[in-house]
Amino acid sequence: LVGAGTASFAAMKAITRRDRESDVLMIGEERLSPYMRPPLSKELWFTEGEDVARTLKFKDWGGRERALEYETRSFFADADEVCVMAQEPTAKAAAVADAEKAAGEAAR
Repeated sequence: LVGAGTASFAAMKAITRRDRESDVLMIGEERLSPYMRPPLSKELWFTEGEDVARTLKFKDWGGRERALEYETRSFFADADEVCVMAQEPTAKAAAVADAEKAAGEAAR
């Protein structure tokens, strides 16, 4: 999936829910891991506690404790390590390469 925001994360969840054996690669340029944006202006500010700003954990409207990030940082690879070489929308695929290798090939 090109893009690593909320929509791509939801698409990845839907794909893996339908096919648990599937591998999904999300590629994005954001320096932060994908995170839930709506709680930034809603639930996060109504959660009581001194650690909210540090932990970024909040209670949703149903009372469940949630984290602002969808997954921990270790779930994601560094964007500098992967480069999209080509996209094939009809095949629902993209060719990716190691970023250093791609830079070397581009210089030829």
